[in-house]
Amino acid sequence: MAPERKTKPLSAHHAALAAAIEALIGEHEGMSQETVARESGLNLRKVNDLCRGQSNPTYLTLIKLTHGLHVRLAELMARVDEFYDQGTA
Repeated sequence: MAPERKTKPLSAHHAALAAAIEALIGEHEGMSQETVARESGLNLRKVNDLCRGQSNPTYLTLIKLTHGLHVRLAELMARVDEFYDQGTA
């Protein structure tokens, strides 16, 4: 279960992206926000903001993020769609 957030995501779409990122991190042993940041070339604050739904990422940021998460952009977006459609983000 994800920890309760102190800040609310910017929108339901941002919340769905945050949930998808957290789910992918949780599925891989040894993966953390720190490893995603290091492997993606993004700084830790940016990754943390994305995980909280507090960032409006550019296309390039999403591409970099997927490198750190070891998934294709299409897979990340499919996960986002699932969380958004379920309303569980």
